[in-house]
Amino acid sequence: MSRTVIITGGSSGIGKALGAALVARGDDVVLAARTEADVRCAAGELSAQGPGKARGAVLDVRNADEVADLVNDVYRSSGRLDLMTGLPACAAAIWTISSRGAVTSVSG
Repeated sequence: MSRTVIITGGSSGIGKALGAALVARGDDVVLAARTEADVRCAAGELSAQGPGKARGAVLDVRNADEVADLVNDVYRSSGRLDLMTGLPACAAAIWTISSRGAVTSVSG
């Protein structure tokens, strides 16, 4: 069964490598990062490798509203969110996500 995953810091480095591994196993991955061009490029590269899918999302993890919006968008569009990783170089937030996919708190 494929999983639905959000990877912050997903446009390069460890985040992109994790995304590639998950897409290779058939998961649906949302790569989130601050720079639109970078995240869209990374998502396109990973989707082309398949069999899973990747899409990009612009996100600043320091902005609680942006984090909540992305989580809620992914949950609404896919009906699930199995994993969210925080891999940006300067992550300053801890997210609490309910079993229904809603961000219930952001601290940091």
